[in-house]
Amino acid sequence: MAYIGNRVATSGTSIKADKSAPANSLRVKSNGNIGVGVAEPSSKLHVAGTVTATAFAGDGSALTGIESLPAAIDVNGSAPDDSLAIDSAGKVGIGTTSPTTNLVTVGTSMATSQAFVGSVADTSYSGGIINLSNSSRSIGITSDPTNAGAGSILNFSVDGTERMRIDSAGKVGIGATSPTTSLEINAANTLGSTFTGTTAGEGVEVSQTSYTADNYVSLIEGKYLASQAAPHVRIGAQYTGGGSKLIFGTSNSYGSGITNSAMTIDPSGDITTSGKITPGTYRPGEIIETIACMCDGSTVSVLSGSYTITNVTAGQASTASHVVMTGSSVAYTPPAGTKRVIYRYNFKWDCTGYSGISHFKVQIDGTDVIPSSRNYSSNYASSNWHHANLELGVEWVFDCAAASDDAANGKFTSWTSAKTIRGLHRHYGGGYSHTLHQNVWWDGTGASGTRQAPIKPMLLIQAIA
Repeated sequence: MAYIGNRVATSGTSIKADKSAPANSLRVKSNGNIGVGVAEPSSKLHVAGTVTATAFAGDGSALTGIESLPAAIDVNGSAPDDSLAIDSAGKVGIGTTSPTTNLVTVGTSMATSQAFVGSVADTSYSGGIINLSNSSRSIGITSDPTNAGAGSILNFSVDGTERMRIDSAGKVGIGATSPTTSLEINAANTLGSTFTGTTAGEGVEVSQTSYTADNYVSLIEGKYLASQAAPHVRIGAQYTGGGSKLIFGTSNSYGSGITNSAMTIDPSGDITTSGKITPGTYRPGEIIETIACMCDGSTVSVLSGSYTITNVTAGQASTASHVVMTGSSVAYTPPAGTKRVIYRYNFKWDCTGYSGISHFKVQIDGTDVIPSSRNYSSNYASSNWHHANLELGVEWVFDCAAASDDAANGKFTSWTSAKTIRGLHRHYGGGYSHTLHQNVWWDGTGASGTRQAPIKPMLLIQAIA
């Protein structure tokens, strides 16, 4: 029998107390406080030691004396259902109740500093990192590694070494940490002193996935404005059965894109252009261009332009005053870099009276070039004058880089616009006559038909550097 207060528990085992239980194993004070292992309980239930319970009722809001710890998971009461789900396999879903991997997020995700896929964190940088490896930055994308803010960069690392970066100006460096252009590539030299052969070089490579003979492949191209759809300049390749060609394309109508293959270099190194080539500099004495033509109406195209030469269709008899020799006149503008202009006009001369005393000279823009004056004649005869039947000519070398202008001596400080050069002739007078552009004799007899006239004169002009 046990006594609780003045009541006697006559049956059951609601409360049991062993005789050997220590003092104050259970103490009920007059104020109703209960102590377990405590002689003077200070609260409704005061326990000295560990408490084991199978359940707890209440929200614990009035509990005191418990250490305050930060919330590892903070759940807002208005968060939607299944914002965070952990399934029976331990897979975590954010925004989904059916994660298929260890972590699945649905929607936008953000890491405020670093995200790692691997076993080693990266402490080298203080900015944001995505690390995809089990070693530091073996494959890493790093943003603003020095917390530079407005001057930040984005770099890409492989095997712990930076391989590419994009700076705050949008410039891309591959192997270059301070790119100065939109794309700068800094690579170790692989070709060495040999350019040809099978060794791959350091530059950008563009290849095609399949080959069809004579197809073109664009290697690099550009357009004058980013908003344009069509390219306006292109460097490309053409792979033929006989080897590779390098082709340069340009545009003379932006709306039409590439309009011509301006230059082609074939497998043997020969160059073909669709226009003229203008060198920037010349070696002293180098021939820049040559106009060489019989006076037959032909048009000759050279660096400085196109020139149509007068067609000589008949002999030209002399007069007592100077006249222009047919076919000798040309309005010429030398190309840039010209220091000398050679003018030469060759013609057939026939004495038609006495000794045929003749006078010849070169003019430029109507001014006689005095030192070019020439006199020709044969032995005097009162008849049979045609025995003097010769190939003659007039010529002059003009100076285009003289200290001062002196047209009468063929000297100019510069020559940048057309000047008319021509040869003139006259006879002495008193029956001392001649005729140009004709033969008298041919093949053992008198000349006739086109072997008699016109005998085409020749015009030659050369620009010399």
